[in-house]
Amino acid sequence: RVRVETRPSADGGLLILIGDTGIGIERDELNEVKKPFVQGRAADTLRMRGAGLGLSIAEQLMQLHGGALWINSTSGVGTVVTLSLPKSRVVETLAIKRAG
Repeated sequence: RVRVETRPSADGGLLILIGDTGIGIERDELNEVKKPFVQGRAADTLRMRGAGLGLSIAEQLMQLHGGALWINSTSGVGTVVTLSLPKSRVVETLAIKRAG
């Protein structure tokens, strides 16, 4: 299962959380898997594998926008990747202003 959630951050920015109930990432691999072409050891058990670029590209995009990327994962349980955009990159829509 995959879950996507958005919420405002305390400083007026935006948090985007993407979670799954997949194989998870070992704690000692959390920083390594953000490097290009690197995958966690658990990926070896998957029938289909990616190139190991997704997290690296996502982190670089977040940095270009002044944001950040965090990974919280438990092996065998799943992973949540949090993308944090600063307030300067968030555009409020009229609908949000009316609802708030």
